[in-house]
Amino acid sequence: MIIYGIIGAAVGAAAGFFIGKYFSKIGGFCPILCKPKVSTLFFAVIGFLIGYK
Repeated sequence: MIIYGIIGAAVGAAAGFFIGKYFSKIGGFCPILCKPKVSTLFFAVIGFLIGYK
């Protein structure tokens, strides 16, 4: 159902934002995890796909 996909995207985006925020302080090299804008979008898509199942 689409509502679960939207909830999954919101949860994924929140998790991705915090992961990107804290990994950027560590100074890692992965652009997906170290940039908050990229990680927020990436985890929102992953959350949507998991929730939409």
